[in-house]
Amino acid sequence: LLYTQSMVWLVSSSLILKSDGTGPQQGLLYFAKQINPSYIEKLSLLIELPVELKVSSDSVLQPSVTFVSDQQSHASVSMNLINDSKNRLNVILNQQRPFHEQMLETIVYTLTVVFLIGTFAVLLGYVTIRKNLVLPLLELQHQTELFGKDANSGIFKSYNSNDELGQLTRAVMQMAKKLEVNMDLLKNERERFMDASYTDDLTMLKNRRYMDRFLANELTQKTGEDWLFLMFDCDFFKNVNDTFGHDMGDKVLIQFASLLKKYSRDDDIVVRYGGEEFVIICPEANESLGCSMSERIRSKVEEFSFGDVNQPLNLTCSIGFFTTRSVCTEGSSSSWAGMIKLADMALFAAKYSGRNAWVGLKCNYPKIWSEGPVNVDQLLQHMAQEHLTLFSSLDSVMWGENKYVGADQ
Repeated sequence: LLYTQSMVWLVSSSLILKSDGTGPQQGLLYFAKQINPSYIEKLSLLIELPVELKVSSDSVLQPSVTFVSDQQSHASVSMNLINDSKNRLNVILNQQRPFHEQMLETIVYTLTVVFLIGTFAVLLGYVTIRKNLVLPLLELQHQTELFGKDANSGIFKSYNSNDELGQLTRAVMQMAKKLEVNMDLLKNERERFMDASYTDDLTMLKNRRYMDRFLANELTQKTGEDWLFLMFDCDFFKNVNDTFGHDMGDKVLIQFASLLKKYSRDDDIVVRYGGEEFVIICPEANESLGCSMSERIRSKVEEFSFGDVNQPLNLTCSIGFFTTRSVCTEGSSSSWAGMIKLADMALFAAKYSGRNAWVGLKCNYPKIWSEGPVNVDQLLQHMAQEHLTLFSSLDSVMWGENKYVGADQ
């Protein structure tokens, strides 16, 4: 019994648990019935005696009978209020004096029956609601949470009912299936978009954005492999565009890209760096592979007939490469940029020395990145200190005006 603002409530509660009945309680589910004049009237009709229910501090702990007159008596009993220790609910029955003892027993019996019936009704309502509403909703909530983790609509179980809960379950299942399809489409579109953003539209090679992402990858930076970076430039490519037009220039670039793919390894990454410049990144490769690959591609390009059968073109290429052992690699983005820079400086030397040639550099000094060269003079100084070893298809390499350096073949 609960007393609130001059109103008395008959309250029952039950624990709320998971659908399988395990785990900590999730709270309490309360059911309440207001003891109002209508309820008192029904109770009076039920026991066929006038009933009075009122809250008062003047109460007796045991049932009692008061003889008001010779013809009338009052039978009363009080019940505890769970939130008010000073007051109690007094139940008073007005009856005729004859058979007052029998009436007192009847009152006690009637009140007990009413209380038991009310308790049973509350429990029955709780069980019914829990079975038909609470448990299905908890199960639907659990399935929705699982769907949120792996987006698999197969986890939803069909709820064969035509009521509102069944309709809600079927609507959620349909929504989940549509969402799953849309997520798959979105994933495929994202993959196609990412692949397109990392692919050169003309040559279908990887582009510079992909190369930067690959080199910035944490796994790439932490690798202990040896690396080889080759840079290629089509010699006098501008003359092709100026003489034969950009359509022919595009065809030449596509054919040149095909040669690079053909004569590189499956694990190598071939990139269009920009314009007529290309890069090949070779993991687990050293200067020996750099020399052989550079010469093979240089000679194949020189032998290849570019353009088409009606208008064949002969072209050459210049190649610069840089190779480093894992002990020289710090594994940072600045290290990779330095490697590309050195390969580019080697390419510059190959072009400056007459083109149709290759020039390579090998790292011998672990601190080359913190003290690395940023111009030709510093590069020559590092070679003089044997921090870098020079390789080339030429007997000597020209790094600038009157700056010749002998090279290993």
